[in-house]
Amino acid sequence: MSKAIGSSFNPDCATINPTQLVVALAKSLAKRGVHIFENTFADVSTQGNVSVKGKSIEAKYVVRAIEAYHEKNREQIPIYSLMIATEPLPEEFWSKYGLRGRETFHENRHLVTYAQRTSDDRIAMGGRGAPYKWGSARSNKSEQHAKIHKKLRETAIQWFPDLRNYQFTHAWGGAVAIKRDWAPYLNWDGHFGSFGGYVGDGVTLSYLAANSMADLILDKKTIRATLPYVGWKSAKWEPEPLRWLGVNLGIKLSAIADIEERITKRPSFVGKLIEKLF
Repeated sequence: MSKAIGSSFNPDCATINPTQLVVALAKSLAKRGVHIFENTFADVSTQGNVSVKGKSIEAKYVVRAIEAYHEKNREQIPIYSLMIATEPLPEEFWSKYGLRGRETFHENRHLVTYAQRTSDDRIAMGGRGAPYKWGSARSNKSEQHAKIHKKLRETAIQWFPDLRNYQFTHAWGGAVAIKRDWAPYLNWDGHFGSFGGYVGDGVTLSYLAANSMADLILDKKTIRATLPYVGWKSAKWEPEPLRWLGVNLGIKLSAIADIEERITKRPSFVGKLIEKLF
């Protein structure tokens, strides 16, 4: 990585193809007799009653597991993580830059970044920075934020200057749910359950939380049923306009802190302000 001054290594990491994971999960559930209804809007009350097109669905147990799609409330906010990917890169690129073991990596900046070498030899890179929408609303347009995608491409070229000789062929994004204290939660009252707030760690946390929820539904006395996020209560986000101002100020300050550290070569003073804000 160009201009890197140090690094740390954690062996406990893996990569997945998220589309293959979802499709395989759906097929597995279908084989077990689970009915999956797509493109169907369901409204769930706080009592756990489910209605679809004005008709009520009766169920012994109801679980809301929609993460950032539980929107327009003060319980959590959707923050967007955007991604880009290059064309498949030739062997001479990888011979120069490494990543033979397909290690995942990121730069330790205030605005979150993350990247990997894909199974078909692309660099796929993501990062935060898209603005928060008023009222904790989720927006499909935010998944295609041209300015942030452009910044991600520029950052990738800063890391690996030879990328300027190759095409960036993909750009996309999605929302992650963030609670006021950045902590995941799982609530269960014997009939209705909800969980989320994974802040981008959903691949592993959703799997663990789902097992916790299953143990609670089946009334199993397990360690998973007593993990810290079970019954966790977070404070609500501030009302608007304080929420909109605070969250977007934090995003802007994160970018400023990165610029400050690049110029001064020291830990950012602005970064300390961000920690107090969050």
